[in-house]
Amino acid sequence: NVAASVVLGSDEVKLAPLSAKLADGTLAGDVAVKFSDGLKYNVNLQVKDADVAKFLEEAKTKPVMSGKLMATTTLAGTGGLPTIVGNGRMEIDGGQLTQIPILNLLATILQMEALRNLKFSECVMEYSISNNVMQTPVIRIISPELQITGKGSVSLADYSLHHNLTITFAKGALGAAPKEILSFFTEQTDGSMSLSFKVSGPYNSPKTDLTARIAKGVVQQLLEKVPVKMPNIFNN
Repeated sequence: NVAASVVLGSDEVKLAPLSAKLADGTLAGDVAVKFSDGLKYNVNLQVKDADVAKFLEEAKTKPVMSGKLMATTTLAGTGGLPTIVGNGRMEIDGGQLTQIPILNLLATILQMEALRNLKFSECVMEYSISNNVMQTPVIRIISPELQITGKGSVSLADYSLHHNLTITFAKGALGAAPKEILSFFTEQTDGSMSLSFKVSGPYNSPKTDLTARIAKGVVQQLLEKVPVKMPNIFNN
């Protein structure tokens, strides 16, 4: 259900304004393509109240997210992905993240199964694209018991991640966590508990510095609990 006014010029085609239906929501914006000095295009789009789960289903993509999408993006380029520059903002309200690789990894490391299917009230990402890299200066996921915030970048050539993130649990939300895990969190003035970490590697199989940090810390704690007796070589 796309509708647009088409303007044809000697070296340019414009679709403005453009409107469409997108997964029970609306899409609006404009597109301009110039041909005078090679191909150049500019795209401005706004999405409102799109059903993310339905959108992923229609795109025949794994249903890893649900919620209502609000998004704006401005893009310009001269060809494929490596030529694109632009920026935008995406907000998804009242949804769920299901089997996201980095959340699965955190669930295993922190022994918190709820992270594998995380229900959230708000999920926000701001981004800019240039040189085949997407910078993400704002990442924010908020749920009743925790929030994840941070920033980083994604290499669009191989979809590898480079992020600095912080996970913060509300006061009392970590009550059932093992003491060995709790010791790595920092208590905030409001009683919440936070832990910062780095994420790197491919999206589908990410890595985090938490793995080594926690393993090393747990071993150190175990050693501190075990009395070490030095052999008395003088009596042998």
